[in-house]
Amino acid sequence: MEIKKSEKPVDLIDLKLEIKLKAKNGIDFIFGAAVTWFGIFLIWEYTTNIAYEKSIFTFIFGSVLIPLALGFSKILKTNWKTKDIKQVFDQ
Repeated sequence: MEIKKSEKPVDLIDLKLEIKLKAKNGIDFIFGAAVTWFGIFLIWEYTTNIAYEKSIFTFIFGSVLIPLALGFSKILKTNWKTKDIKQVFDQ
């Protein structure tokens, strides 16, 4: 008995590759995270506050990751979503 391969996994692999290429491997999130973690490093290394205050500042500064990633995506012209994804699942 011969097992036939389904076409759906191939479509999902192609879709994953397409999204990966359009998003440029998530470089916008990588840059945003690098800036955010550098800011957190500066908070913990160079401020004289107590640990509780540093943790609050870390929480506040960590919230800029998504807006930074969005800004980098505009600069680098990457996509956050693909409009053709519904066509793959409707088949």
